[in-house]
Amino acid sequence: AARVGEEGREAAEAALDEMDAVETVTAETTAEIETLAEEVEEIGEVVDTIAEIAEQTNMLALNASIEAARSDADGAGFAVVAEEVKNLAERTQESAGEIEERIGAVQARAEAGVDSIAETERRIETGVETVERSIDALERLAEASERTDTSMAEITEATESQARTVDTVVGHVEDVSAISTQTASAAADVTSAVDEQERTLAAVENAAESLSNRAGSLRDTVGRFEYDADAAETDTPSGTDSPSASVEGGSGTVATSDGGTDVAESAGPERSAFEFRDDGGVN
Repeated sequence: AARVGEEGREAAEAALDEMDAVETVTAETTAEIETLAEEVEEIGEVVDTIAEIAEQTNMLALNASIEAARSDADGAGFAVVAEEVKNLAERTQESAGEIEERIGAVQARAEAGVDSIAETERRIETGVETVERSIDALERLAEASERTDTSMAEITEATESQARTVDTVVGHVEDVSAISTQTASAAADVTSAVDEQERTLAAVENAAESLSNRAGSLRDTVGRFEYDADAAETDTPSGTDSPSASVEGGSGTVATSDGGTDVAESAGPERSAFEFRDDGGVN
């Protein structure tokens, strides 16, 4: 648009130059026509003088004819000359009249030409004003187009900047997504570890409960063992070993009233009464 406006402005300026040239030529032509009109007017004055001379000559010829008529035969030749002079004066008057008519026509046409040229000059001036307004409008159009181009460049730059910002934001979002994925994976690992700890705690609780049960059973067994030992010492003389109970190395067999035997776990320092298995159970 700016280029078209500039081309239009240049074309309008060229047209303005041409119109200025036409106006100059028209002014020169008008001046020449006015000069011609003045010369024609001068010619008319000369023709008027000739017409007056012809009229006076005609009057003289008429007077000469009258005088020749008054004379006798001697005036006959003079009368012929007077008649010829009269005829010449009449033709001169007729020619002067025709010249005056033609000069009048030329003057009328010259005046019409001057009026036409004046109208042409007026229209040229109007055209010049129109072209000047067109040039101003084209210059404003070119300026507006330049401002529009500048605004479009700024908009393009802003759009590119926004695009770069969006790309940066997308990169940050992708980073956040990756971090979220890692966090979710870590959370899953933590959840798995918590589940494993819960299973371990459950196994420990089960082992503790089993240990508690075995400890109770052990207390009952030890209690019965002590009771049977006391009873055996009461029934057996001092210094005699009990035939039904003996303790060697911290372990022994206890006889019961029903003829069976209970086996007590080793309570010595060499071995614990129970031990934990690797799977969380108790032996």
